[in-house]
Amino acid sequence: MKIGQEKTFVPSAFSELSRDGAQKRYSHPAHIKGRIVAINWRHRHYTVEGVVNGHTIRESYKFRP
Repeated sequence: MKIGQEKTFVPSAFSELSRDGAQKRYSHPAHIKGRIVAINWRHRHYTVEGVVNGHTIRESYKFRP
């Protein structure tokens, strides 16, 4: 894992949205293509940044064991 590496993620805010933006409970969540912008090795999490509809969003995730 390196800063700048591409990563596909599902933001928690969009977990119930479909690809067209409609709210559907039984559809697949929208995946965002982004890149890793920060890594915190001590606390074992990383931050991913992506652009959605012209807005930049960031979300942090814990490393998987």
